[in-house]
Amino acid sequence: MGGAVSCALVLVGIITLTGVASKASAVNISAHLTEKKSFTETQVEKVKLVYSFSARSKSFAYRLGFKKGPEWQTVTSVKTTGIFTGTHKVKLKELFAGKPVKVGDYRLELFADGGSRLIGFKVKGSKPVNTVLPAVSGATRQGQALTASKGSWNYSPTSYNYQWRRCDSDGASCSDISGASANSYTLSVKDIAGSTARVVVTASNSYGSAKTASAPMAVRATVRETSAGEDHTCALSSVGTVKCWGSNSGGQLGNGTHRVSTTPAQVKGVGGTGTLSNVTQISAGNHYTCALLSNHTVECWGDNYDGDLGDGTVNYSSTPAHVKGVGGTGALSNVTQIGAGYEHTCALLADHTVECWGSNYGGELGNGKRGFSAKTPVSVIGIP
Repeated sequence: MGGAVSCALVLVGIITLTGVASKASAVNISAHLTEKKSFTETQVEKVKLVYSFSARSKSFAYRLGFKKGPEWQTVTSVKTTGIFTGTHKVKLKELFAGKPVKVGDYRLELFADGGSRLIGFKVKGSKPVNTVLPAVSGATRQGQALTASKGSWNYSPTSYNYQWRRCDSDGASCSDISGASANSYTLSVKDIAGSTARVVVTASNSYGSAKTASAPMAVRATVRETSAGEDHTCALSSVGTVKCWGSNSGGQLGNGTHRVSTTPAQVKGVGGTGTLSNVTQISAGNHYTCALLSNHTVECWGDNYDGDLGDGTVNYSSTPAHVKGVGGTGALSNVTQIGAGYEHTCALLADHTVECWGSNYGGELGNGKRGFSAKTPVSVIGIP
């Protein structure tokens, strides 16, 4: 609009037009809102005022009023001179000129040369609207406490509720954690199995409630135990999985390759499928590693030159292989503790006997012989 004033308006709602030009000779001004005559606070941004002049006008003014009790209180008032013609459209919110939009009744008076138009509308209350997601502070590891902020909300929430959830690696497929309804929560081993966690915050006021969730957080296990071999190291997590790093010439990292890894690599399951799990103890040897499982059996992987893996072969394996029973029958069972040496390993059984396998050049297997390696466990004599 040529020479028109730049106005800042902030309105929520829809308008009803009333009134007519004050004089027949005056410049008639027509106007309407693009929404109904009542609307919520959240709809204010969408509402526009459309107004037009019947002829060229040398002045234009508007006054926005808010009803406070029986009286009308002026919110903004603007008067300008110039040449005003044609049809114009402006956001209703700009008419508020940066002043807050309150819930209640409004009237907007528009003035041209001798003509005027009155528009009334109502702004209704709105349920909360989130503007900034809740944030979570604290280390995302098992046993650590997390604390959630409520985030930022419009439309004055009067209360906030929290619900912590376990989710998959993408932060989806979530389920509520029973009893976790405070703004703080201590991570457990169950949360690690779900990969990620997030908190849902529900904000409420007298007009309703709305909820939003924090970004998903990857939950990490703690390290329960470490074991170092000649040139590689392995770590056992609190959830029974193993990661190894370092040299990998014999496949001692257990990740299905023979490539060096300068960062922890996940040990795969037997045959290279999935992830090795349910591990209760680890022991790293020269260029191989062994793991004791919760079912009291043993898996080993890596160099197997002297039968270090106890699987009945001398074939290297870059993924875990079952340690066989004495004489190569079945699987070694009832194991309560393992210890890997340079190129041999020993296992303590539940009956307090000991079985060993691998190199025996120095008599390290304790079976009364020397110089003959054992590809499967042999009994140590004289124990207990």
